[in-house]
Amino acid sequence: KISEYTKGQKMVLVRNEAWDPASDDYRPAYPDQVVVNFALDAAAIDQRLIADAGEDQTAVTLAGMQPENLATVFSGDPRFVDRSVDAFDPYVRYLAINSEKVPNQKHRQAIAVALNRAELITIAGGDFAGTIGDGVIKPNLATDYAESGMWVDMFGAAIPDTGDAALAKTLIEESGEPMPELTYQFPISPANEKGAASIKASLEAAGMTVAIEGIEAGQYYGVVLDPAQEKEIVSAGWGPDWQNASTVIPELFGANGGFNLSRVNDPAYEAEVQAALGMTDRAQQADAWKALNKQAMEQAWVVPTRFGKIQYLWGSKVGNGFLWDAYGSFAFGDTMEPATGPVCEGGAACGDTVCALASDLASANPPAAASITANTAVTRIRTSLSREPAATPKSRHQLCRRRLPIANGASTYGGYDT
Repeated sequence: KISEYTKGQKMVLVRNEAWDPASDDYRPAYPDQVVVNFALDAAAIDQRLIADAGEDQTAVTLAGMQPENLATVFSGDPRFVDRSVDAFDPYVRYLAINSEKVPNQKHRQAIAVALNRAELITIAGGDFAGTIGDGVIKPNLATDYAESGMWVDMFGAAIPDTGDAALAKTLIEESGEPMPELTYQFPISPANEKGAASIKASLEAAGMTVAIEGIEAGQYYGVVLDPAQEKEIVSAGWGPDWQNASTVIPELFGANGGFNLSRVNDPAYEAEVQAALGMTDRAQQADAWKALNKQAMEQAWVVPTRFGKIQYLWGSKVGNGFLWDAYGSFAFGDTMEPATGPVCEGGAACGDTVCALASDLASANPPAAASITANTAVTRIRTSLSREPAATPKSRHQLCRRRLPIANGASTYGGYDT
């Protein structure tokens, strides 16, 4: 329960005296308290976790690391190996273009074409940041993913990752209208500020007029989701709620979408979205999502910048940290340990679905999903196995889940909300 709260600064959670272990044996009480610090600079959070001193040894953060610190942490240094993770997440990072403020399709396409996507990935962390994106459906969602052709021939020519200012100018000329002045909104962080400067420079190289507006990270989505406050271009990211693009396309571009930052209102497109939602043939539905994703890219309602990866670091006295690969969440408290019974074949020894997951990794289908899902799941398995005695058998068919404590004493969380 909350014992202390100062808006924008700090919250302290303590044990609820009404909690009864007799009626809740799945969630033991481990930390004495959780102190949440909201007003910490992202770069300072990284430095404190790297230093790993005092109370920061029991610190965690839900914010990913800053790019400038990634090479230090993921260099093989033994100080960080057992308290860090680097893996693909479920999210596509993109710029949403407000179609009410930029209604001309050619203008939106010009924004997409001009953008220096390679520089944005470099700023975000290079190989640690992910790979160039070509739509809002990520290869993690393998059944519904297909290359959109956005950067190949969709706009009349192949678009280099560094952008094409000349083609952007041509598209503006073909529009028959003057390009509106643009404002780019983004949540403030050191990396995002560098990214905003890159976006401004690449669009201005194509003759556009661009202003940038940084917004305090904890307030960001409250601002841009308000139609009265959202400007022409906004930074965003989205991942599926489960393994179906029904939780992507309708949410981002549908009439009833909860994250329609592009302000799409296209009756013909909406009719196709509704038809896809009603399909019971999964293969047919997948084809519909692929086509709708491609249409959205042709409309340039968004500009995908990358299929993201995420990196986390936590204090040395915090155990059992892992990336929950299905949702991209950073979690603590559950780990995988050897089953006590016979060798487990997909859960035979313990009945836990985690065993089935580990077993399925070897034959995951389709392959496009396996390469990413296996990566994150194996990272999770390795994280927990690294805490096992050296003599312990490490066959993945001997794994099952057991609840373990996060850490003794107080746990401190320092981070910001993006």
